[in-house]
Amino acid sequence: VCMGVCAWVCVHGCVCITRQEADRDYYIGHGGVHVQVAKGKKADSYHRILAKYESLDYDVAENEIYLKSEHGHSHVSRQKVVFFRWVVMALVGIITAIIAVGIDICIDKLANLKFKYVLDSLNSCVRDDCVWQPLLIQLGFSLAFVSIAAFLVVYVEPVAAGSGIPEIKCFLNGVKIPHVVRFKTLFCKVVGILFSVAGGMPVGKEGPMIHAGAVVAA
Repeated sequence: VCMGVCAWVCVHGCVCITRQEADRDYYIGHGGVHVQVAKGKKADSYHRILAKYESLDYDVAENEIYLKSEHGHSHVSRQKVVFFRWVVMALVGIITAIIAVGIDICIDKLANLKFKYVLDSLNSCVRDDCVWQPLLIQLGFSLAFVSIAAFLVVYVEPVAAGSGIPEIKCFLNGVKIPHVVRFKTLFCKVVGILFSVAGGMPVGKEGPMIHAGAVVAA
């Protein structure tokens, strides 16, 4: 549950632009720091720069229609919304935990399969004096597992590479990253973790589970 909650609330960023009055300058606030931007050519230049970057709009449109809609809700309806939010968060945590347990089970199965062949070869090579053979078997299994993981993040879904935490931070701050919360990304992330860990790479599932929880929540 904690993994799912962290995926939703790990980083909250907000960039808001508020206009003080019609005859005043614009103020751009980021993380509580306000920077004054001049009118005229400087303001136009600033907006031209911002127009080059695609972002997500998380600001609530507090117009007259929205305010009337909010005032029209009763206390009971608002409590229902809060309740269902907690239900959704609990489901996200449970599903993310199930994914984590499935990853652990599959890693254990793959590792047991690899070491079973290595151990059988090692036992037979003690008598036949071919200790190099178990080494090649372990190297072959590890190379095959890591190749599968690399193929997924290179040719299937590149955004699934890495821990995924920087991508989720960017997404929560309004930066639109293509395919960052798609099911295909989750599939490549989970399968990539399986074969990376089973292949002996020094990686873990802690960071990728944040990304997995964000995909589940989305």
